[in-house]
Amino acid sequence: MVVYDSARKTTHVFLVATCVFSLLVGCERRKDGADRLQRGKELLGTEPTQALEQYELAEAEGADSIAVKLGKAAALEQLQRIDEAEKLLAEVIEQAPTRLEARLALARIHIDAGRFDEARADVAATLGHTPPHVPSILLLPALVASPADAKRGQVALARMNGPEYNQVRASSEYACAKARLAELTEGTAAAEAVLRDAAESRSLSPQMALALSHAYLKLGAQRYAEWLLTRASADNNAPDYIHGELANVALSLGHLTLAQVAIGKLRTEFAADPDALLLQARLFERQSSARQSAAAAKKALDALPRDAEKGKKLEVAMNAIGRLLKARRYQDALRLTKDLLKEAPEFKPAKIVLASLLVSLEKPDEALELVQPFLNDKGNLEQLHEIRIAALALKGDQSKVDAAAREYVAASEKSARSILMLAKVHEKAGRRAEASKVLLDALEREPSSTALAAALVKGADRSGGLAAGLAMIEKLRARAVQASLDRLEAKLYVRHGRHADAERVYKKVVADNPKDNQSWAELSATQEHQGRLQDAIASLRTLLEGSPYNTLVLVKLGALESRADNPEQARVAYERVLDVEPNSVIALNNLAMLFAGPLQKPGQAVTLARKTLAAAPDNPAAQDTLGWALAQTGDKKNLEESLDLLRQSSRRLRTGDGYLRYARVLIAAGRPGDAIKELESSLLQKEFSERSVATALLAQLRNGAKSSGNPGNTTAP
Repeated sequence: MVVYDSARKTTHVFLVATCVFSLLVGCERRKDGADRLQRGKELLGTEPTQALEQYELAEAEGADSIAVKLGKAAALEQLQRIDEAEKLLAEVIEQAPTRLEARLALARIHIDAGRFDEARADVAATLGHTPPHVPSILLLPALVASPADAKRGQVALARMNGPEYNQVRASSEYACAKARLAELTEGTAAAEAVLRDAAESRSLSPQMALALSHAYLKLGAQRYAEWLLTRASADNNAPDYIHGELANVALSLGHLTLAQVAIGKLRTEFAADPDALLLQARLFERQSSARQSAAAAKKALDALPRDAEKGKKLEVAMNAIGRLLKARRYQDALRLTKDLLKEAPEFKPAKIVLASLLVSLEKPDEALELVQPFLNDKGNLEQLHEIRIAALALKGDQSKVDAAAREYVAASEKSARSILMLAKVHEKAGRRAEASKVLLDALEREPSSTALAAALVKGADRSGGLAAGLAMIEKLRARAVQASLDRLEAKLYVRHGRHADAERVYKKVVADNPKDNQSWAELSATQEHQGRLQDAIASLRTLLEGSPYNTLVLVKLGALESRADNPEQARVAYERVLDVEPNSVIALNNLAMLFAGPLQKPGQAVTLARKTLAAAPDNPAAQDTLGWALAQTGDKKNLEESLDLLRQSSRRLRTGDGYLRYARVLIAAGRPGDAIKELESSLLQKEFSERSVATALLAQLRNGAKSSGNPGNTTAP
């Protein structure tokens, strides 16, 4: 994950968040008369060094010692002087046990350090306080480790039941805490219900949203972090660090549209910041746009100020090089790597990248010269040896390749990855029996390695087909290999188009392990291949019982329900996606098409389609959907826009359905000659579900039959 500096700085100011919540519950906020203290508070989060100076001056001038220590602790934490911050907070707790913000700040430090038991103890020490300490109670759900802990958390939440807590109970933080506790005591459906009931207009402090999301991320509860940040980001005045952190989390969860929207909210001057550009690079990468990703990463490097610290420069440069490699811009990557090594000649990661590049550019001698001195480097051992083997293979000396592969195995102490490389060397040299022996011997030592077992099965399949692959699986079973052999068998059947056999095996796998989500998804795919859509839908629904927020599965479910002529069920699936990822282009587009078609709500279809096109302005599928939705309204004022959109999308999509939709709208516009050309283009496409409709409509037009004029009703006889 890209380090998002401004967000990280603000996350550390947990004390500021505490103050915000003190306001919510109507507590009196302690007023410090000292200007130094006030100035220190103002500098926290942006200039921690200067803030620390102000607190030290305030201390010298006799300001409130507790307030000074709390402020200094916050500044020291931002400066990564954690031990000093902890010491000061411990002093505050000893001197003033009722200053609960000190325990809260200590809990956050312990969360950052992965010391969750200590963090739980810090928060637990505040729970009996009267009145209830709101920030501690809201942090508790991020720390609970068991249903029993969750029930204690629910009791703590219930203490905030008076009218003075109305604002707290209306906050997104409260909703998130309640949902997290409900998940641990009642299950995911209960948590989902709580989040659904939480209105998007709920109040939310950016500082607290960031601090709580940080805690949730540390403990693996990513969806709660994303939920909080999404709501904070919806505020027009939300600071850039909220949008940046939301983009980070959304990218990690694969919610690309949400990440794109968050990045788009960054203010103009901040959008040129190196960290923001790196977020853009990650987004392009996830969208499979390697060239745009590389360009954004290069811009991030160019945007670095000259006085940027060396570590940051190296990080951003390596990021750019990696993305240039993925874009196959080898010469650009080579130039950038050489430039980097001029500034940092001993920077080992750059040397390794350069060696790999030289292999790609078929310069084996130069690559070997670079890696040879580092072959004993434990930190990069696998990369270095694999580069060496590839370079020797380019030189065509098989004996040296064999020797290098054996040296790799010895140096890595027979790691599975090195064994796989040795087997690959044997396989390429035509020594299949030796490749199998190496892998079988390794499985004796690591009987649970699925990678080794998979290599054996694939090798047998390549050499002898399905029967040989199945025989190898039986051989591994006889040897008591503990890898996922049933899944390997199912995948083998799928490779050979034997979907009924694959289904039988997948059913056995999920019966043995009902929580194996990947196998449920693959079982559904085998059922779909056999045309049994209802069974495929049932498998996906079972998967969703344990993973209700899996948007990829929900999108697939919506598509299957549409194909099975269940438009209402498809609508529900897509709307659930939008609950999690409000700007999902796929869900918005597919839902709009449902409203334009079987659900017959063209007005809603147009609204959704316009939202889709706003989120993805260059997406031809979005253009196609909006064009068709406008045509379905029956309003002649929409006809020209519809034709323009469908003309563009049909040329770019080049699908039978796209040409057919454009043809129907051309008929409605009184242009049968142009419609004939589009129908002819549709019939040239290989995969076209409505081929019979297009054929009949083309014959009708050629025979001079008149259209009804309504594109939605212009169908073949």
